[in-house]
Amino acid sequence: MANTAYVDLHVLHNGHCLTVNCVAFSSDGQYLASGSDDRCLLIWNVKDGALLYRLHFKSAVDSVIWHPVHPETVVVGCEDGSIHQMRGFSIDGHEKFDVRLGVKGPVHFLQYNADVSCLAAAVGPEVHVTKEQDKDTYTGGLKLASPPPLAAAASTSRDDVEQRDTRLRVTGIHFSRKGRVIIASYVAHGIIAYDLVKREQLWHIAPTEDAPMIASSALSPDCKQLMAYHLQKGLRCYAVATYFAKPSRCKYEFDEPQTSRLSLQMSFLHGGKAVVCGTTTGKVCIWDIETGELYQKLPHDSESADTAQQAHQTGAFSYIATGSSGTGQHTYIKIWRARNSKLRLGTVSCVVG
Repeated sequence: MANTAYVDLHVLHNGHCLTVNCVAFSSDGQYLASGSDDRCLLIWNVKDGALLYRLHFKSAVDSVIWHPVHPETVVVGCEDGSIHQMRGFSIDGHEKFDVRLGVKGPVHFLQYNADVSCLAAAVGPEVHVTKEQDKDTYTGGLKLASPPPLAAAASTSRDDVEQRDTRLRVTGIHFSRKGRVIIASYVAHGIIAYDLVKREQLWHIAPTEDAPMIASSALSPDCKQLMAYHLQKGLRCYAVATYFAKPSRCKYEFDEPQTSRLSLQMSFLHGGKAVVCGTTTGKVCIWDIETGELYQKLPHDSESADTAQQAHQTGAFSYIATGSSGTGQHTYIKIWRARNSKLRLGTVSCVVG
């Protein structure tokens, strides 16, 4: 794959004024939603980079997804624990419906599965699942069992013990097997798969000494690979199935040290043949899944960390969007675009139908 496969499409300034926490493409690739510590959700036009709508909330916007069933509908999670489903955006306003889980805490992640019409939310240290019985109406709820207690630290190094984050914190949630299974990653408690029907744990990947903490995770489109960012140690891929999971031999490493303990978001690209991840130094890295080769780095205009990132494929194009940390003019969103017909990973052509 040529280093110039992805090219700059837009740099979106004059939108957010504080750190961007989340970005999400609509299913058709026409719109990008972004949420920030500035308590705003913005809707952008991907084609021309125009800012279409600005929505204000009572607290920071920590997570956003586009509803996979209802057109032009977003689900937003906020720092104060509120979750809202919104649509009908116009100059006169929009429709807003509250999703009530009966718990409070920052809503770090949201996922929706259309096969079972269920919304999963990581609220504080817990994962909750609720069902959309009718349009915009959610009823009932299920709280996933907490992971098992941490084992004693394998390392007795004082520095390692001081740096180890032992809090129960969710770093990613993903539906699998047509909504029957949820895979949740935790910062210090590993990765766990839950059967939502039987309400039981299927498997658990415990943290190891060389990969003790997980800052974020991503599930491939075919639900057979889970990528985890192990804090400051690079990415590792896990083969996942219904009743087991195991690490692959291939590791995905940054070509320069990461300078902080920030969570870096990831996405699979090109039908699961590549993975993209932000960095703490402002660059965006893309790896070949099969070989682990770092074959493209996309620079930001500054060295602020990439705190939000998502990739999307639609028609003839693939897109990557990232949001930066910072304040004022140093806060922005950048979008890259590539033609699928020109992308090649090794000898495999990445043409999306």
